[in-house]
Amino acid sequence: MNKQASQPRAIYYVVALQIWEYFSFYGMRALLILYLTNQLKYDDNHAYELFSAYCSLVYVTPILGGYLADKVLGNRMAVMLGAFLMAIGHLVLGASEIAPTFLLSVAGDHCLRLRPV
Repeated sequence: MNKQASQPRAIYYVVALQIWEYFSFYGMRALLILYLTNQLKYDDNHAYELFSAYCSLVYVTPILGGYLADKVLGNRMAVMLGAFLMAIGHLVLGASEIAPTFLLSVAGDHCLRLRPV
């Protein structure tokens, strides 16, 4: 009865991936409006339109990511591609003055929201 249930080694990677995904998503949500209004000098209406587009795309594009993972890439490659695109998107956003660069982050997020288990 004292046997400890062992977990697959991949569970640690999945948990780490989820932690960084949520950190990225909520960090972007918290800072995107400030970045658009203070750094890029967008007016509030335009900043909120881009913010709404970002949030909408993050929740809609997993459909595309699921299709790509199932039919084209496979789960492992989709997760790796998603993590890479999300990291590149955040790096480019920090170094760029072009607002649509956050779409790279969305592209990465649609692959990561597959819940790879």
